Amino acid sequence: MIDFIIRVFRESDHAPFGDPSSYVNNFWFEMEGMLPIEIQDKERTFRPGELMEEGDTIFCDKTYKRRTARHCMDLFEAVKSAVDDAFPALDFVFSNLVGFKLKLDLDEEVVTKRVYDLLARMPELPLSLAKIEPGFCSSDEWNNLSVIKHPSTNTIRLALAIAADGFWGPELPLRPKNSSQLDQLVPTDKNDWDSFSFQDYIAGISQLLEEVTQLQEESVVASDRHHWFIVKSFLWNSFQRGTLLLLWYVRALSLETMCPDSQKSRFILDRQLKWGYTWQASLHLPRIKVAALKTIEQIFEDLDAPLKSKYMCNWAYKSIRETHLTTAIDMQLFHHRFNNLFGNQRGRCLPRGESCCGKSPLACRRFVGANIKNLDQSAHNLSCTGRCRKLYWDEASYRRVTGARAVCLQETDESFLRYRETSEKTLAVSHVWSHGQGGRPERVLNNTKPGGFNSCLHQRYAKIAREFGCNSYWMDTPCIPEDHQLRKESIAKINTVFTESCITLICDRDIMLIDVSKLQSLPETQWSRSPAIIEICESIIATLLVCDWNIRSWTFLESMRGRQHIYILFTNDAVLRLKTIIDLVCNHGRIEIAVLFLASQHMLPSIKHEQKFLYPFGAFEEQASLGYIGKESAAALLSRRHASRPGDDIVIWSLLTSDKPYYDAETWWKASGNSFLGRPTRMGFLISSVPRIRNVEGLSWAPRQPGIHLLPSELRKTIYQPQEDQRTVRAFIMGKDLKGVWGVHKFSVIPQAASEKTASLLRRKFLTTRKASRTKFVLLTAKASKKQGFRHVSTLILNHLIPGGLAQHRDLRVYLAGFGYMQGILVQPLESRGSNVKETASKFRGCDGYLFGVCGSHDGEKWQWVGVFEWELGETLPEFNVEEVCIS
Repeated sequence: MIDFIIRVFRESDHAPFGDPSSYVNNFWFEMEGMLPIEIQDKERTFRPGELMEEGDTIFCDKTYKRRTARHCMDLFEAVKSAVDDAFPALDFVFSNLVGFKLKLDLDEEVVTKRVYDLLARMPELPLSLAKIEPGFCSSDEWNNLSVIKHPSTNTIRLALAIAADGFWGPELPLRPKNSSQLDQLVPTDKNDWDSFSFQDYIAGISQLLEEVTQLQEESVVASDRHHWFIVKSFLWNSFQRGTLLLLWYVRALSLETMCPDSQKSRFILDRQLKWGYTWQASLHLPRIKVAALKTIEQIFEDLDAPLKSKYMCNWAYKSIRETHLTTAIDMQLFHHRFNNLFGNQRGRCLPRGESCCGKSPLACRRFVGANIKNLDQSAHNLSCTGRCRKLYWDEASYRRVTGARAVCLQETDESFLRYRETSEKTLAVSHVWSHGQGGRPERVLNNTKPGGFNSCLHQRYAKIAREFGCNSYWMDTPCIPEDHQLRKESIAKINTVFTESCITLICDRDIMLIDVSKLQSLPETQWSRSPAIIEICESIIATLLVCDWNIRSWTFLESMRGRQHIYILFTNDAVLRLKTIIDLVCNHGRIEIAVLFLASQHMLPSIKHEQKFLYPFGAFEEQASLGYIGKESAAALLSRRHASRPGDDIVIWSLLTSDKPYYDAETWWKASGNSFLGRPTRMGFLISSVPRIRNVEGLSWAPRQPGIHLLPSELRKTIYQPQEDQRTVRAFIMGKDLKGVWGVHKFSVIPQAASEKTASLLRRKFLTTRKASRTKFVLLTAKASKKQGFRHVSTLILNHLIPGGLAQHRDLRVYLAGFGYMQGILVQPLESRGSNVKETASKFRGCDGYLFGVCGSHDGEKWQWVGVFEWELGETLPEFNVEEVCIS
């Protein structure tokens, strides 16, 4: 392996680090159309999605499609002509797709050692395609295939490009290149690393995989199908290794480098460990082609099934598995680490001891199995016999405090909890209410049952607080009484509690079962020398990612605010800092475990920034460092989490974007600065199944909640959760309307269908079709027209209203006419990488075809949001133009 790395290193063209004439990262991918092409006597570089020939549209780049097919045939011919080992021939063709020039700021020995260490911490072999495609080779034969045993030249190049960076990660904060290119952010100083070219590489391989899969299915000759399988295996190997390398670099790493000036070692934290969850994080993550993604997800789903423990909640597992961050990761080691701790335990999701289906938290008793108001808060410390006395609040003490209240250690006695204002000397406890941590502070609750807080728990948290030099602790059970007004006051100050507290302590019933005595027996500086300790830390991360605490909405907010100082409570009241555990795994553990934290960046610390740069970027950086995020990011993250109390989701959504809580979506959307300095809305975020605000002028497009969860009786429905889509262009709220540039297809509505009788018949027709069909459903919402006087239909299941393309618009036209609309449009969000790049259509992750917004209009100028519609993959798309649309 090391000889191969050295050979690739020496064969690379070398350029001085920071050479202004070089490409970014000196790494580009030809198949994405990145090579210069002569147009009108000027050399121009095309980016993916640009209009390269007449007839290409925002949905289909014909030139790119032809290039992909040509590259696949070149790989196929390489296998066909190989005498024995196909790897050298495949590697030669594949390496020619990548342009590479290595920037050098370090010695060969340092760079090659880094590359070797990175590859050694990855899975030895990619997941077996032999189990998915039987007949081409057995499992034993798969393990001996040369095309998957070795990393490709391009994999080595990717690792070299990462390892040769003298800063081992971009300097922060990111800055716009200049005032005219505000959308193109780059790191400061000489380190101009960004990930676009690497993303093109990963996305390009996924597109090759899609094309190879199609060509393999179309082949009728058995030998050709086998040759395509070899090509697919080679690409699959490069795809998995490349994705892990990129995710590891983007995620978090702290490695020792040498300072040229002082020759002393130091640690440079990479951008994600510095920022935690950032408003621009998704810009640096690989964008896998949707069609290929379906194939890849199916492979992983089939391989994951026999590995997953029944004790692991399927909803929690899918929350990390189904994000675009972790789709392509080998999870075998993750399951192995979790099973070491809980593999033999019965599940808690369903009464029969199994895991839930994973489609909705409402189908899992971990979320809805207990009545929250009547829940018996009977948890005690392990050392307690369960007979400890109850502590009750001193109401006068509580009401005397004007700020956020915390339990005062000095004044609390054996009978009464007394309070003081929270400060930097407060321990903030973040826990899951349904785990029964203590109880409300009142002597008698509203349901007439006895209240009180278990004294053994008070002693536990008081002891931990004193160990960290705190004079108080905050916990929702003793600090938020049932009184409605006092609860509102507490919620309004919850951001302050966790931002200013000394530490945030994670308490979860599964985590608290983990024995960390081995870690406590050694100094932290020696942990990396012990494989057993590294394995324990990997098991901790695996458990933390799928534990109940990590998939609740309130604890998510608490973690986002308190992420600078997160600690974890283990068995026997042992407390360890989470960052120390993450650093150990990132530096010395397996990469496929470390990068999983991409799906849980709310637990990563961040750095503070000064507002001395261009507005609004300096303000964005400051807000991001404090844990505030945009409404799109917040909704996408909350859609995979659950808030037990009705109405809490909008409160949490608003608190993630600002310090002021809002209790209804209408007020929040209308409020100035309602999200992350009032940044405009990303259009891709609007394409979802989330219900919209009804009967409010100008807000027909506005989601009234961050996500949508199905009831157990609705689990067969297909819904589309909101996505962050940071790359899609923005829409601006101007006056009472939302204005933005979309990909637009307009069509007229059938006037004669606009009668209540016809509309009623159509609705019955659609409902009958829904019941008889087993195909996918799409959830649409509609607003009745006051002008026509039709009754409002809040939700309607439409089953492929346009199955045959443009000629089949009639059903959709009649449907819109039934609500008084005279014209209709399909709208599609657009993506752009900068002002010099033409827009391309955005693909909704998880949708086989395209997902469009549907709007209706009375005058053809102002439109009202109706819902979303899925256009199946393979059906002919109508013509779309790029136009500005005003949605009211």
